[in-house]
Amino acid sequence: MVGAGSETLIAFLVQLLGREGGYGAEDPGYAKTHRILSSCGAQVEPITLDDQGLRVDVLARRPVRVVHVTPSHHYPLGIVMPAPRRQALLRWASEGPERYIIEDDYDSEFRFSGRPIPALQSLDGAGRVIYLNTFAKTLAPSLRVSYMVLPMPLLERWRREFWFYASTVPTFEQEALARFMEGGHFERHLNRARTRYRARREALLAAARETGLTEAGSISGGDGGLHLLLWMDRRWTEAELTARAAAAGVGVTPLSACDLTPPPPGRPPALILGYSRLPAEDMAPALARLKAAWGF
Repeated sequence: MVGAGSETLIAFLVQLLGREGGYGAEDPGYAKTHRILSSCGAQVEPITLDDQGLRVDVLARRPVRVVHVTPSHHYPLGIVMPAPRRQALLRWASEGPERYIIEDDYDSEFRFSGRPIPALQSLDGAGRVIYLNTFAKTLAPSLRVSYMVLPMPLLERWRREFWFYASTVPTFEQEALARFMEGGHFERHLNRARTRYRARREALLAAARETGLTEAGSISGGDGGLHLLLWMDRRWTEAELTARAAAAGVGVTPLSACDLTPPPPGRPPALILGYSRLPAEDMAPALARLKAAWGF
């Protein structure tokens, strides 16, 4: 199923799956997903994470029938869910009627170390995983093309009950994208993009070492995706760090912007550093500005 952005598809899924039974969302996580689900009338339950991703033991204790997860590269913590946790999540889905997992694979194409990680859906033998992906990261957000792969029973239900919906993506754009992919151009584009973003990632890490930023904090989540997480010393607050960075002309996002509930006590301040839009040669000047702004 093709739709004009993941937001549109998630809203369609609430209609398809029903509002009842509760929806789970990662906490911290992509806050817009929580807003979309809530605006569609679903009761959203924040589910905490550990170093392996979404905690299935917490999920099992909550009134949840559908859960939204980012197992290949969690946003914003950068966690890659290991195989045992994936199997536990699949068992949770199979143990209850009408339980489903929405697997949001939003940036899995950008992995810079290790082997490619199979989608959670590829492990699903019970038809409980809905695979969701987008071309926003790989091509352009303004293209507004996303897609989802429904288990066969849900696809049949969609065709039976929601056949009257017109496609939210123009046929012309779908045809152009299909030809772009069939000609091998998309794969070549991805290879070039990986090379470019890897260079920007390495430039950011090098600049962090050279400026001494890694002595004032630590960086995590760098195996894939297009952002890193910077954990800072507790002498600063996220609000202070963000404000000083903005005054120096550098945009950073506080981790607290992704919290659905108050963070656990003692969590150090952390900032999300997106590097996809900044050329590699501009990383060192940007980090130098942060060093001056934060006074370390």
